[in-house]
Amino acid sequence: MTDAKKVLIAAASFEDRSTVWVREFLASGGNPEHVFFADVFESDAMYGQNIALLHELGVYNVDRVDRFSSHNLWSWTWSVVEKVCTPGCNLLIDVTCMPRELLGMLLFAVSVKRLIVGSVSVAYVAAPKGGYATQNKNLPESERWLSKDVTTVRSIIGFPGIFRSERLSHLVILSGHEEDRISKIIEYVEPNRLTISGEQEKSSTVVGAGELSRKVATKLRDRIQVPKIGDIEFSSSSIEKVFESLINAELEKSDENIALVAMNTKLSFVGAALFALCQREVRMIYAVPQKYNPLYCQGVGGSHQFDITELVRRAKTEPM
Repeated sequence: MTDAKKVLIAAASFEDRSTVWVREFLASGGNPEHVFFADVFESDAMYGQNIALLHELGVYNVDRVDRFSSHNLWSWTWSVVEKVCTPGCNLLIDVTCMPRELLGMLLFAVSVKRLIVGSVSVAYVAAPKGGYATQNKNLPESERWLSKDVTTVRSIIGFPGIFRSERLSHLVILSGHEEDRISKIIEYVEPNRLTISGEQEKSSTVVGAGELSRKVATKLRDRIQVPKIGDIEFSSSSIEKVFESLINAELEKSDENIALVAMNTKLSFVGAALFALCQREVRMIYAVPQKYNPLYCQGVGGSHQFDITELVRRAKTEPM
């Protein structure tokens, strides 16, 4: 028997991880008509196979979106949220393969519908034991990357922040493995103060990933010369802990223009976005890559689900 209140929102990918939760959703009684996928097209054989698998599962709400166009991403996001956010609905957002910009927009859109939704949960499939392409020592050095070539740096729709020309700028970065994308954002913002760190030790969802993120943060701290540089502790595996770390940092008391970049795991991004939905003076920044590595993450790790209903309800966005 299908559950009319259950809705799954996800993004298609060339990764095996992208089809894990849709199968679990359907196996637990979810209706394939209540599954909505963003087809963030990548020219890759596995990508086409995963789209075909969705159709075999009876999932046809698969819409092509243009990840280079923030307007197009927002149009898809709002059209889906308006359709699925009915009184008492139970939303499950599979964040595993969703681009961070699209994920931020989706969390913002859901937050303005928070008074009518029954619950909001996040699904996530971790990388397998071998980790990401950046960690794979069986690959030549030239293939150990996640994305290449930044096409643009921009604010995420729904997170404009409050900026005043007389204020100094403060850029807060939760570092991941992609040094070039972070570097482009730093150049774009030209901060007076930079707060940057890799994830806390022993918080990683994959062995060795934290060491890489901390190396990236250290390298950028040494290379980028700004008047003030600090750090911030954050978890890569706990949405609530990231949210709490940013709240405890009391960024809003600094009287600065605050920009936030969350380039670690999707879970840490969700925590950061929920913080920015609560602290509306914070702007979220995203660097759009030209290309993703087809070897980004091969295989499937553990599956996890997190209830974020109460954090969504704390949003300070205008409810609709």
